[in-house]
Amino acid sequence: MINTYVENMITHRGVYTVGSSIIVDAVRRAIALDKIDHRDVAFSFEGRLLSVNAFGRIPEWPVGFADIWDGITSDILKAGIAKSKRN
Repeated sequence: MINTYVENMITHRGVYTVGSSIIVDAVRRAIALDKIDHRDVAFSFEGRLLSVNAFGRIPEWPVGFADIWDGITSDILKAGIAKSKRN
């Protein structure tokens, strides 16, 4: 489903509003795989345009932009460490 969405974005250029970091990461992957030219992509966040380089990297990644998984992963790791110390 994600790949289909991104493929649709490739063939139907325009402005897309997404609410998921998965779509952001899928677009970044498509850039890294040379399916999308990085110069054709910019993400908008809190009034700023975020450019993407040819490697799919966002050089100036602002706090709060598509970073929910970082917090979730961090919480899982911290909880696992705390549990292992109790046992």
